Amino acid sequence: MYSNLKRKANNHHRILDYEDQKIERYNEKVLKSLETLDKAEKAVHAKEKELVHEGNPEKRQKIEGELEKKRRAEERARKTFEKLHAEQSSLKRGSGKVARIEYVVQ
Repeated sequence: MYSNLKRKANNHHRILDYEDQKIERYNEKVLKSLETLDKAEKAVHAKEKELVHEGNPEKRQKIEGELEKKRRAEERARKTFEKLHAEQSSLKRGSGKVARIEYVVQ
């Protein structure tokens, strides 16, 4: 009887530890994704600024091409972040020792 209760308790703790690890991995992915998205947004903003101040048509064309690449990178980063955001609802609470990162999607 005692060994059965002990086995159940150990199994329950194993499950909670696994869920905590999933939450930690999720938090790491979200932080990395937010950082990538932030860098991409800043790069697009910098190229837009550069384009506004450039007067040479040849250089403007080159900057426009670079700007388009930066915008595509920003869109990929945004999609990755949105995919992670959708994944958030599938996470369980775990043991309560590890908290999920809370953020607001704009």
